[in-house]
Amino acid sequence: MIAVIDAKTGNTTLREMTPEEVAALPAPSLSDTKAAKLHSINDAKNTALDGGFLHNGVLYDSDRKARLAYLEFAHKLSTAPLYSTPWKASTGEWVTMDAALFTALQPAYESHISACFAWQAAREMEVAAAQSVAEVEAISEVM
Repeated sequence: MIAVIDAKTGNTTLREMTPEEVAALPAPSLSDTKAAKLHSINDAKNTALDGGFLHNGVLYDSDRKARLAYLEFAHKLSTAPLYSTPWKASTGEWVTMDAALFTALQPAYESHISACFAWQAAREMEVAAAQSVAEVEAISEVM
């Protein structure tokens, strides 16, 4: 869509661009395309990072609030090793969090975090290696 302003009245209307107008648009530069792709890749990593992780078939939250709660729980365990509490793993998923479960979660949690950043690093290397706009556009933004 393109906005057209009537010079006499100042009224604005929207209309579809003609094929000729679309063809006349400047082609995106490789550097601009790479910057936009890197932004999209970072957004996808953040979405995946906050999307949770599985442990024994249960989805556990991994957004910022959940990561803070895990840190607070780790601190509580450092002062009260036998502490346990009802814990919302994710929407509709409740568990009893204690030292044994918390310790068992660590490999899945760490693997999830590592996988998110490894995926992002691999996509960023693909973007850096791309030699054309088409190559950049072909890089997946889906984790």
